[in-house]
Amino acid sequence: MRMGITEFPRAIHESNLALEVTPKYSKALLRRARCYEALNRVDLALKDVTVALDMEPKNVLAIESANRLKPLMGEELTNEKSNTQTFNEETREEHSEKRERVDEKEDFGESIEKIS
Repeated sequence: MRMGITEFPRAIHESNLALEVTPKYSKALLRRARCYEALNRVDLALKDVTVALDMEPKNVLAIESANRLKPLMGEELTNEKSNTQTFNEETREEHSEKRERVDEKEDFGESIEKIS
């Protein structure tokens, strides 16, 4: 049975409750990780999978999840860096445009002073 997007927060909450009672319940960790992954919270999903693997290094579902999530985490970091780089480039361009307008105004002011 597949969950809809509106059911993931409830499943996360239920997993949290299960983990409060039994902190080493790998099935709850992996269920919560799948929910986080579906909600694009790859960082939290990978954290849960890592904890499950620490407890059960041979857990096939945890290994498969880790193999799927690690590349996504790399993409997420790359996207963040790319977004930051784009923002910095846009900021630099805006600053350059403002500087050009100030220079034009200064040139215009000097021209008027020479005329006067």
